[in-house]
Amino acid sequence: MHSLKLEVYNKPAILERVLQIIRYRGYNLISLQVIPDGMDMLTVLITIDGMQPVSKLTNQLNKLYDLARIINLNLAQPEETTQQKAFQTA
Repeated sequence: MHSLKLEVYNKPAILERVLQIIRYRGYNLISLQVIPDGMDMLTVLITIDGMQPVSKLTNQLNKLYDLARIINLNLAQPEETTQQKAFQTA
């Protein structure tokens, strides 16, 4: 299960396009929350589940013209680098 935060411009059909991409890529929508952020922006919180890597979905979402930013909420903690792993095992 993956959680994403999208910051989008409040334009006609933006939510429809986001949901189409989710459906076309084979993900199941678990939850959707839309929060107005001023007059021209929306924050969209989605939780999805699927067998495909989430990078496939984020790559497609990044092609949307009305998308300002996308944040993968599952990556809140930075991944360890190879040097950090080597230091811990030594």
